[in-house]
Amino acid sequence: MDVSEYIEHHREKAEQEKREAEHLFIYLNRLVKEQVQDLAKKYNPEKIYLFGSLLDRDKFCAGSDIDLAISGLEAEDYLDFWGDLEERLQHSFDLVNLETADNRLNQFIRQEGVVIYDRKKEESQFI
Repeated sequence: MDVSEYIEHHREKAEQEKREAEHLFIYLNRLVKEQVQDLAKKYNPEKIYLFGSLLDRDKFCAGSDIDLAISGLEAEDYLDFWGDLEERLQHSFDLVNLETADNRLNQFIRQEGVVIYDRKKEESQFI
């Protein structure tokens, strides 16, 4: 394989990975919305935030996890919510409990994250 073939192969592979990441980005956004809305009916949290790479296509890659934060749940309900979400998403995720999170992380999530569920609103916003 000469250098030009190697470069072309690398370019094609990078383009394929980019397409796969784009499809995964769209799929995970849809899946998160559906599952969060469904679980919110069961657990009735105050708010659920999405933050991190799933908000930015340029930062998202196939190995990215899903970053979520939740407020308004007791510790036991938080663990049950986490378990239910794990079963439904089948993708790595972090779920920050805003009731116990460090102040700086809490502030970052509330400023940079997107509320995808809000108990006080009939319909939650989603990207």
